[in-house]
Amino acid sequence: MGSIGTALHAAHRCVRPLLPAVLLLLAACTADTGREISFSTAIQPILDEKCVGCHFGGRAPFDMTRGDAHQDLMKGRYIVPGKAEASPLYVKVKGGHAAVAPLTSQQLKDLKMWIDQGAKRN
Repeated sequence: MGSIGTALHAAHRCVRPLLPAVLLLLAACTADTGREISFSTAIQPILDEKCVGCHFGGRAPFDMTRGDAHQDLMKGRYIVPGKAEASPLYVKVKGGHAAVAPLTSQQLKDLKMWIDQGAKRN
């Protein structure tokens, strides 16, 4: 074996044991994209924590205490199912609008995924 072949063989021996760890890391990085986001367990708690404080009793254009938040979001065209980037609610919270309570990166990610997944009532 020539010097190039020897070097390749040595590199292969060094890299091969790392392959399972690299594959696990890749799987972990993409795992979130496959999970379904639930309105009742992921999105409603965000609305309760970040939005209801201002959106009640007519204090803001969208009163979240009147009844069904999911239905109101859909009727008010705040959400475009399947298109987070075209949804006024997502665009506003993503842009850090001054009147909006900031979301954590995970909350923002969940909101985007929920909308992109069709904004289902689940």
